[in-house]
Amino acid sequence: SLVAAHLQARIDAGFPLSEGMRDFPRVFGPVGITLVKMGEINGQLIAQLAQLSAWMERDEKLRRKVLSALTYPTFALVITFG
Repeated sequence: SLVAAHLQARIDAGFPLSEGMRDFPRVFGPVGITLVKMGEINGQLIAQLAQLSAWMERDEKLRRKVLSALTYPTFALVITFG
């Protein structure tokens, strides 16, 4: 993917992972970037990446639930006014 290739190129160029992640704020968000930066600083990058992964998975599940919950009311409104 474009994101993975970009991150690999930045790391190969000697930049920290968090610096490469800053180029994709919509993918990782400020919280994710900060978690990785903290892991780089305190030597716990693997633990921070695991925490980031869990956080991103929970966030995606919540987005899907909200979208699913809004689908029927939106459909009903369209039919009502259509």
